[in-house]
Amino acid sequence: VINVTTRSGQGVTTPHGDVTASYGTFGTSNGGFNLAYGGKTWGNFISANTLNSGRFLDPPEFTVMHDHGNEQNLFDRIDYQFGDNDSLHLNLNFTRSWFQNPNSYDQEYHPGLTNPITGNPLGPADQRSQIKTFDFAPSWTHIINPNSVLTFGAWWRQDQFNYYPSADPFNDFSPDLQSETVTQSRRLLNVGARSSVSYVNGVQRI
Repeated sequence: VINVTTRSGQGVTTPHGDVTASYGTFGTSNGGFNLAYGGKTWGNFISANTLNSGRFLDPPEFTVMHDHGNEQNLFDRIDYQFGDNDSLHLNLNFTRSWFQNPNSYDQEYHPGLTNPITGNPLGPADQRSQIKTFDFAPSWTHIINPNSVLTFGAWWRQDQFNYYPSADPFNDFSPDLQSETVTQSRRLLNVGARSSVSYVNGVQRI
């Protein structure tokens, strides 16, 4: 069991944060920053990072073909304390990723196959995907007494997935792999709530 507490800017009267950057093989670069600031009864912590890579997914071949992708993440946590016993927290999150679907040798070169309309050799398949996630999660904490804490939280999260075929639909054809061109857009929505009461007395915890 892992209890995770998100970083907060409450009590950070002097703003401070971090900036990071790195670069590696396959043209992989990423950068990010986080910043915390606030006062005695309020605070804000924000974090953002981005990734860009020429090998975003594991390719089906030893050679990496058509595998570029990027990702962006943005997270913000807002805290406000009403009094000694009550505090409100709000987590906001947005994530986006865009990436090419890696090609096999057949999808990249189409040996011996031609466009039935133009008669030209088929070009590489250019199938791509995009995922977006939005998350909104408020919570309330109430200290009942020195031994007991009540927590109530809710969340609203939506995931959106888009699949994009090649601009030339014939380039998606590959024997034994794919015989059609497909486009897709789908969403998944999660809404829920949770509540818990914690009691601690000496070495006993409920």
